[in-house]
Amino acid sequence: MAKEVKLEDLFRWNKSVDIKDRKGNVLKTVYVRVAGDANLQEAQNHALARSRQIRRKLRDEESLEYKALFADLESRSQSDLIVGIIASEGSKFRDEANEELGEIDLPDLPDDPTLEEREKFQEDVEKLTNNRTEQLQKLIEEKMQTRREDLNKKDVQQLQDIYKVARIESSCFEVYGFEFRSYCVYLNVFSDKKMAVREFSNYDAFSNTSSLIKRILLESYADLELSEEDLKN
Repeated sequence: MAKEVKLEDLFRWNKSVDIKDRKGNVLKTVYVRVAGDANLQEAQNHALARSRQIRRKLRDEESLEYKALFADLESRSQSDLIVGIIASEGSKFRDEANEELGEIDLPDLPDDPTLEEREKFQEDVEKLTNNRTEQLQKLIEEKMQTRREDLNKKDVQQLQDIYKVARIESSCFEVYGFEFRSYCVYLNVFSDKKMAVREFSNYDAFSNTSSLIKRILLESYADLELSEEDLKN
């Protein structure tokens, strides 16, 4: 008889992760699981606080963070500023294009399909997916070109102001994404198989561990994440 699978098991995928030295020797085994809703909310709160903190520093022209990010601002040419703005606003163009295109309207697959029907379904899905990818890229390029034409009408001072806003926003977005993922991992790495004892006593302990160990844990966590596609399939 097949083992019953509960929904909570799907949302609490977990795995053991061996931490090895450069020679391949196992130094320690830890256990990683996917974050639940409470963990996700806690991670989001943490990431928002870090993003807010860095935003304040980047808006302060006397801060070290501002001076480091905009050290070459005055020496940038008009074309350099435009390139920097477009690059910093890239995620916005993609989000807008995705929203305009909407989701793919997939064909229906009959109940209890034959092998040929499944083959046809897969072929249709691949065509639709490839077509949407092409449409998405075209729409993004159109948006970038429109933005570029608009920026070409600005003088250097206006471009510098726009550049600063765009760079601050993209920097904060990067901080938010990194801190959110890192905090999820910190909350969901355990010393024991029953996942009752966290490996790291606090977030600073996780942050200060070696970059190699953090990379292993971050990659292991990413492998576990349950996406909407997994649910559909």
